[in-house]
This record gives sequence, C-alpha cells and structure tokens, in this order.
Amino acid sequence: MTDHAEETEGTGEDGGRAAGVPAALLGRTGFLLSSLGRRFRAATEHALAPLGITPVHYGVLSVLAARGPAAQAAVGQTLRIDKSSMVVIMDQLEQRGLVERQRNPRNRRAYELILTAAGTQALRDADRIIAASEEAGLAALDQAERDQLHRLLLRLLRGPDGREQAEGIDAPATSRSRRNPAG
Repeated sequence: MTDHAEETEGTGEDGGRAAGVPAALLGRTGFLLSSLGRRFRAATEHALAPLGITPVHYGVLSVLAARGPAAQAAVGQTLRIDKSSMVVIMDQLEQRGLVERQRNPRNRRAYELILTAAGTQALRDADRIIAASEEAGLAALDQAERDQLHRLLLRLLRGPDGREQAEGIDAPATSRSRRNPAG
C-alpha cells in the first residue's frame, strides 16, 4: 500500500474533513486553487444568470469600462479568448444591446468595441452581484485574511519578477486557452 492509499480523506486545519478527497490531493496547492476556481466560477455563473450574461461577458464589459473603446482583437488578447470565440461572444453582447461594434476608423478591417449605456448598467449590476457571491465564497476568512489571499494571488499571477507570467491575464492566447474560451 502506498502513502497515498493510507489516508483516503484529508483533514483540514480546523479538524474537518473534505468529503472523500485524498489527503495527497488536499496537500497540492494547484489542486486546491483549481477546485476553488471551479467553485467560484460556478457560483458566478449562477449569480449572473438573471442578468443574461456569463463570466466571460462580464470580463469583456469590464475591459471596455476600464479602457474605453478598444479593438476586438485587443480585448480578446487581454482575456485570452481566441478570435473565433470572441466573434461569438461579441455577437451575444451586441444582441443584448450591451456592446456596439463599429469599424475602427484607423483600420477598416478591424472592429472597435464600445460599451453602451445598457452595458454600463449591466456591469454595475454584475459588480454588485459578484461582490455578494465572493462575499459568500470567502465567508470562512476574515477581512485581513481575504486581503492577504488577494495580495498573494496577485503576486503569484505576476510571478517572481513582478510582471505577468506567460499564462497571465494580459498574455496572448495559447493553444490551451483556445480550447477553453470561457476562461
């Protein structure tokens, strides 16, 4: 019997058990981050459903609110969304009246994305909803712990030299990210 088979359930710092998850997995930070990422994504999808948007839509609206009108390709690159998926996402946002696509005056072959008033309102509503969802998801942590977790996650994202890593938010799309345009 291997060390991995000896303990079938992990025990948390508080003495609780993670239902049926082997201790070997609970000892892996990547597994924990991935599991929590899936949990937060599912909660965010559920919370945003009444608005008719997804976390990917929220990402596009957020980028446009922060940057103003932007090239469709640049928004896709920022969010690591490949070009064909970005077209579908933009079709959805445009049909909902949240974003307008206009030909870029400097490059007639490219589109520039513009956040509409309805898009701005949807983003405000989504921000409020996501904040409440995150509040629930982080309820086990006090504010100091939440702040520390956030700082540590940003530090990991940026990497040892303080700049974003190849798989960071502002990195070009990779073949792996193309397979999962939802984020």
